[in-house]
Amino acid sequence: MPWKERFYRWYTTMLQSLSKFNIFRDDFAPTADEYEIRSQILAARVYVVLLTVSLFTLITYTTQIHVTETVSIKSPTYNQFLSLYTAYSETLSCPCTSTSIAYDQFIYLDVFYHQICDSVFTTDTWRQLIDSTSNPNEVSLNFRYIGGPLFYVLNSFCDLSETTVTDGMIDFNATQLISGTVLPFDTFNVEIENTIRSFISTITREFTRSRQLIRDQIQYNGILSGLYTNFYYTSFVYEQIEGYSGVNFYTLSRVYVNQSSNCSCDDTPFCKIPAFIDDDDNSFHIPGIYFGCYIVESLLQSNLECFYNQTCIDELRHALNSSVALNTSALNATIQSQYERSETIEHIVDQLMIEQWRNTTSHELYYDRCHPSVCSCTYASKKNWLNVLTSIIVPLGGLNLILKIIVPRIMMLIWSRLRTNPGK
Repeated sequence: MPWKERFYRWYTTMLQSLSKFNIFRDDFAPTADEYEIRSQILAARVYVVLLTVSLFTLITYTTQIHVTETVSIKSPTYNQFLSLYTAYSETLSCPCTSTSIAYDQFIYLDVFYHQICDSVFTTDTWRQLIDSTSNPNEVSLNFRYIGGPLFYVLNSFCDLSETTVTDGMIDFNATQLISGTVLPFDTFNVEIENTIRSFISTITREFTRSRQLIRDQIQYNGILSGLYTNFYYTSFVYEQIEGYSGVNFYTLSRVYVNQSSNCSCDDTPFCKIPAFIDDDDNSFHIPGIYFGCYIVESLLQSNLECFYNQTCIDELRHALNSSVALNTSALNATIQSQYERSETIEHIVDQLMIEQWRNTTSHELYYDRCHPSVCSCTYASKKNWLNVLTSIIVPLGGLNLILKIIVPRIMMLIWSRLRTNPGK
């Protein structure tokens, strides 16, 4: 038999079977009533359609439902934590087993000072070179007399700044970071940067405040400079009765004469004049260096312009004409600096003589010290097919039972009315 005829016969048989499909014939007493049989067949078709639609609706609805799942990892490594945070940043929680961690466990602050503090110009030899050209018994307001103390004060500021930073770092390193859970990388960096910025600001402000307090006390009390740069003594002999004579001593304020005006140390401690080597027509004026009422004030108003210039330094040494052997190379002008060459030393001192704070912070070291014993996270996902099948079995079974009870009875009721009232 040709395959086309076989297919046609099979197709015809299938249509006949579908046309007579009736799942309700056993639910009632056998009957040969044509109307009842047609009612059962129609009820079976309605039942299949309703069950199919219900099944499709249940599957569609169930697959769209998101379920919340929790994942826990015991003693996760740092890389595992980063992966979890990347995927589940909103819900990830990693409680620390150590909630207090000292800063020095994961933060390293390094300080780079202005190169003047490590240069030859803050050494004893440089000061001896200057002092060797002066007469210690003669008060003379020139560089030979004042230069040594001037650079001694500069070196003192370098030492004081280093001591201040060292003491501050001891307190900073002992400070504890309190965190109940592991801080994410970005949050950790922002918090540490703010902490370090606050520390630098506080230590700098306190240093400047202390220096200003001492400065004000000296100025307001009119303390006599040991070098007689603000006040000096004078005396005169007077005749007393019966041939006796006496000597009176007076304190007079120095007056510094510059191009614009005369400035008296009795009026202000900020008087200044350009520094020079000798008080004659051939005197060498040192660019950027000033003399004034107090050595400290003179230094703070000066700058390091000359000491970046080798020619200027050579001319200074030639004018001093000292026999002390010393290699006085200029400051390295190629080193990147936050200060201009013409920046006043006061501004550099206010920044603790520091060129740069370098912060090396390790989030991984912080994580290791925090040492979470478990990390957990929750996420929402759609049900898989096994969950979907499990979820629809119960409601589908109940729906199947209801449809089997209701559908045939409704169809029989409708069919009975049609038979009773055929004209309506």
